[in-house]
Amino acid sequence: MAKVLKGIDSKIIDIVTAKERPISITVEGLLGRPLNDVEKKFSPTNLYVKGSIQIPLPRPRVSIVGSRKASPEGLRDSATIAKKLVKKEVVIVSGLAEGIDTAAHEATIATGGRTIAVLGTPLNKTYPLKNFKLQQEIMYNHLAISQFPIGYVTQPKDLLFEIEQWH
Repeated sequence: MAKVLKGIDSKIIDIVTAKERPISITVEGLLGRPLNDVEKKFSPTNLYVKGSIQIPLPRPRVSIVGSRKASPEGLRDSATIAKKLVKKEVVIVSGLAEGIDTAAHEATIATGGRTIAVLGTPLNKTYPLKNFKLQQEIMYNHLAISQFPIGYVTQPKDLLFEIEQWH
């Protein structure tokens, strides 16, 4: 079973070396099916993925997303929901924000499930910084997805990609 790693001691992050470059894939290739008209309208041309989960993505998948500043009860509920879904062999999909997203990933990994992180940054950057080791765990033993190529500097206008597309 994978172990969730916590903490970080560096502010400089460049976690994808040339030897470990992520693959570029279309959304259709990742999902293993054609996109509907709405998905086509809002999907990025290419995605960048890194991890060990099979492609096209396995089913069933469920997104667990919520507040970055969740209450202790909300964090517990997120973890409980993730654990129950993992027992049914559901793949968990979430962002990598603090709060509900982090709780869902950590509970999934601790329970031996599979998780997918949809990032708002390129794969070689981490936000929030405190999720650096969690992102590495996901990139090596699960799957991380980004719409941004390595080295891209994200702007607020870039963050239109909806996680709901992956459940």
